[in-house]
Amino acid sequence: MNTSIPTPIFTPALVSEIEQALVLDSALVFARNEQKRACADKYASRIRKLSSLIIQNKMDYADVAELLESEALELERQAQELIND
Repeated sequence: MNTSIPTPIFTPALVSEIEQALVLDSALVFARNEQKRACADKYASRIRKLSSLIIQNKMDYADVAELLESEALELERQAQELIND
């Protein structure tokens, strides 16, 4: 029995280095944007929690300033951890 292999209809073309670079660049941009969105969501959530805490405890301006300063210090500490890792 003699069978022949059919000629493929589609043969993938070689992807050029420029096309690979474009694909990689767009993937990196997408990942960066997703990371920015996640950070913004986390930050907005934290600010809402602080706002709720301020309202519930009827904090005066000095207490609010102290709370915000402690939050800023915590954010700076977290940023420093990322740099050191």
